[in-house]
Amino acid sequence: MKVELVPDGEPTTLAECPKGPFLFQGIVGFKSEYSDNNGFIHAFNEGGEYFWAGAGTPANQRKLVVQPLRLVKETA
Repeated sequence: MKVELVPDGEPTTLAECPKGPFLFQGIVGFKSEYSDNNGFIHAFNEGGEYFWAGAGTPANQRKLVVQPLRLVKETA
């Protein structure tokens, strides 16, 4: 079985991105359904660390433009 991550829709802000995988400047991340009271979105980079991408504040993190991804499974 082969699994690929492919673009799913148009680029959008992290705030509007559906939960699941996304791409940001060549980095695969994962958005969870959680955020905190300050607006910080619980998203993670490919190393499992919080995804900030240099945003510095929760407001700026929410504005980062990402490409939503989806998994496609091919069975042979």
